[in-house]
Amino acid sequence: MLLKVEVRTEADGQQVIHGRDVKRFWEILSELLPAHEGSHAVVGLVLGLAVDFVTLDENEATRLAGHPAGGATKPGYDGDPLHFAAFNIAGIVWEVQAGIPLGLSLAASPTDVGRFATAAPTEDERQRAWGLAQEIIEAHRSSIIAIADALVAKRRLSGDEIRSLIDRTTD
Repeated sequence: MLLKVEVRTEADGQQVIHGRDVKRFWEILSELLPAHEGSHAVVGLVLGLAVDFVTLDENEATRLAGHPAGGATKPGYDGDPLHFAAFNIAGIVWEVQAGIPLGLSLAASPTDVGRFATAAPTEDERQRAWGLAQEIIEAHRSSIIAIADALVAKRRLSGDEIRSLIDRTTD
């Protein structure tokens, strides 16, 4: 599983992400997808949101997202827009920490971005939600990696399975 990405520009001007031509960006993102979804799950659960399941099944993810998607995390909503915004931006925060340029990560996750912007409509609210997600991700990195590894193996985890992994791997 990919956890860190190197981005550089070659002498000829070609952009390279993780040793591959930028044109292979979607391939790189698909390798980060288990941790992206694990980040949503961990941030949601730490903030007290119900997380029903996480899936890498494209059909199930597409039904949940409403457009083609490689993965999805099904949350509950506790009524706190800051929590919902942090939950929705968590996967992008993970990707940026892994080295994916912010603009590319935002473009690849339209549902996350739309829900984030709706829950956090002002710049101050967006910064607070981003910071909250970042803080939780940094504090629970081993749990996110454990969830990502389990997702690669099983393709779908229930909320109970996710909570159990978090309990066993709390940093």
